[in-house]
Amino acid sequence: MANYLFNTTFTVDDKYRDAWLNWMIAIYIPAMKAVSGGARHELYAIDGTISQGSHSYASQWRCDDIQSLGNLRSTSAQLCQDVVETMGEACLGFSTLMKGIDIE
Repeated sequence: MANYLFNTTFTVDDKYRDAWLNWMIAIYIPAMKAVSGGARHELYAIDGTISQGSHSYASQWRCDDIQSLGNLRSTSAQLCQDVVETMGEACLGFSTLMKGIDIE
């Protein structure tokens, strides 16, 4: 069985952190759960600062099928576009798709 990871990294201006976190809880996570096919979700603060006054966060979804991965990808792309329209460049996200490698 395949093991996929869908990661979206967000860089968030510190002034918008609370608004972004509220958006994640109220909009992003529920919308992604609705299309995830039961994928497991985790949210991380990335250690270190990209630039003064902003921090980065990673939203990760683990799933076992390519269809769920595609649903997550298209939904996240639309949601990231929506948040930029609301918060501007103070909140930017980009996504990465990964497939686990079985080394045993």
